[in-house]
Amino acid sequence: CASRHSSPARALSLNLSRPARAEPRTPSHHSARLLGRLLVPAREGGRGDSEPEEIAGGWAPAGGLGGRDPPRASWRPPCRERSSQRHPSFPGEILLLLLQQLRAEGRDREEAAPAADMAGSDEVNRNACKTVVPLHTWVLISNFKVSYHMLRRPDGTFERDLAEYMDRRVPANPKPVEGVSSFDHVIDPSVGLEARIYRAVAGNAAAAEGAAALTLPILEFLGGAPSPDPLPVIIFFHGGSFAHSASSTTIYDNLCRQFVKLSKGVVVSVNYRRAPEHRYPCAYDDGWAALKWAQAQPFLRSGEGARLRVFLAGDSSGGNIAHHVAVRAAEEGIKIHGNILLNAMFGGNERTESERRLDGKYFVTLQDRDWYWKAYLPEDADRDHPACNPFGPNGRRLKGLPFAKSLIIVSGLDLTCDRQLGYAEGLREDGHDVKLVHREKATIGFYLLSNTDHYHEVMEEIAEFVRANLL
Repeated sequence: CASRHSSPARALSLNLSRPARAEPRTPSHHSARLLGRLLVPAREGGRGDSEPEEIAGGWAPAGGLGGRDPPRASWRPPCRERSSQRHPSFPGEILLLLLQQLRAEGRDREEAAPAADMAGSDEVNRNACKTVVPLHTWVLISNFKVSYHMLRRPDGTFERDLAEYMDRRVPANPKPVEGVSSFDHVIDPSVGLEARIYRAVAGNAAAAEGAAALTLPILEFLGGAPSPDPLPVIIFFHGGSFAHSASSTTIYDNLCRQFVKLSKGVVVSVNYRRAPEHRYPCAYDDGWAALKWAQAQPFLRSGEGARLRVFLAGDSSGGNIAHHVAVRAAEEGIKIHGNILLNAMFGGNERTESERRLDGKYFVTLQDRDWYWKAYLPEDADRDHPACNPFGPNGRRLKGLPFAKSLIIVSGLDLTCDRQLGYAEGLREDGHDVKLVHREKATIGFYLLSNTDHYHEVMEEIAEFVRANLL
């Protein structure tokens, strides 16, 4: 797998001053036209399909970009109106426009198709989603759904520049917030692999001011001796179907901070390379590199014997990565204290009952999932590849391996829930310890916002799982 960074490795791996994402890159012309077309209102009586013209001076949306700089002036998204129209602010008004467009497309399909064929329409599915998730969750995941659809190209390529620009991210913050500080660290310069490290800060450290007061504690932490008390280390792999998001994405920064509060330990969030630019096995290689790096760090060891007490965790594609890294660790004799999988992404050629029943409902379609597997797997592989279907016809069983205990969290309204339940059953058949938490009325992403009982009860399950398996 080739490096995703063209610059030579940096001499210093600690990065405190840089924002989470570098200066926004100029999106491609295709991206500009796509986003610009969605930003302009349709002319009265039409859908606005004619070729728009550029407006002099580039794009300067009112209300700003959520703290991010606008694209450079050389990029000018097309705009039909000149000075009389105010551009929508990002992200709220753009999201509303995107949802309005989806709503209009749903009405068009309803008019063109028989009612019996409309069970999977956007309009019906949005109504179904609203009955089971809070409004904030519906807006959040609907936002992802719309933007993800914009970024996937039919030929299997991906609008990476636009994706990087649209992703809401936060910089690392060495100054503690609610008792948790974070910093970015290069763990494999050969491929530019970074991780964001979160830790709890006790005492009066939160009151420290000045650059030195923030930097020196981190340097001391990186060079510190093992802790005398047992300290859990959670290596986390973010979701995004192997193609989206990063360790600095806001929703995952928030989730990792919550994990620190729950575990009272350290979280290492891995910024693994993404598909389709970096196919199988790049994400697994990066996960393995992160585990080996953590194993070599004295400051992450703790307790009797000064050993690494590590847990692997991830959601969606991150849960898939956690599984495959855990298998390799078992093969090579590295002790993993537990795996925590949230809505882990698995698949297969033969459709399951839940895939047929929930296709197009509750935010996700099989077409979406198939696109991501095609983007990640080797070009000549199908969905029965072991990366996708670990216990399928081409997979391998884990009987006899010292595989870690697993906490498997399944949303009953995720179309791949049967895959996840089958994975849990496969581990049990091979003699491994599994704690299954099946939230039958939960949708994907319920663990990203603390606005449901599902969230709070699952966080308690995670905290208890870490406590019970730390020693």
